[in-house]
Amino acid sequence: MGNLSSDIKRKNSEEDLRLTVNLSEMFNLPFFPQDDGLRQAIGQAIIDAIVRKAENGDFLSGSTRKGYSKAYSESDAGVIYGKKAGARVNLRASGDMLNSLTVDLPSTSNKVEIAFIDSLESQKAHGHVNGSEVLPKRDFFGLTNKELSDIAKRFDSAVSDAFALELVGQTVEQGEETDLDFMARLS
Repeated sequence: MGNLSSDIKRKNSEEDLRLTVNLSEMFNLPFFPQDDGLRQAIGQAIIDAIVRKAENGDFLSGSTRKGYSKAYSESDAGVIYGKKAGARVNLRASGDMLNSLTVDLPSTSNKVEIAFIDSLESQKAHGHVNGSEVLPKRDFFGLTNKELSDIAKRFDSAVSDAFALELVGQTVEQGEETDLDFMARLS
């Protein structure tokens, strides 16, 4: 268990539970390249990590690691989904909640958002993240600094290449000679 990464901001309302990841901070860049495909891929990697953690019962700090209660295992839902008292919680009863996670690309290229496409699933997730009188807190919605750093390492080369290309493009637009232009002139 760890704390939510400082590079992630979480909107925590029942109707709109979402994460906003600042990609320029995540990759320690002055700006993130304007590459929606790259942002989409990073967003999907974040979703995959969140789902994997939830399925393993690996929750953020302040969450309970207790298994399913006897009352839940004997309830209609517990019986239907085959949940046994004390079994590790994986937040995959029907699968709908975790399957409704999606990547949103805000207009600013520095950010990517992870949200629930269905308001009912957002409400379910909100209940797990915050807990209630009848639902233990199982905060699955986020990543630690280390987990976000691991994702950044996987994309570091692609982001560096896209950043370099964008810098070259900006330099050419400003009428300055690039290293590539200089090398071409020498040959």
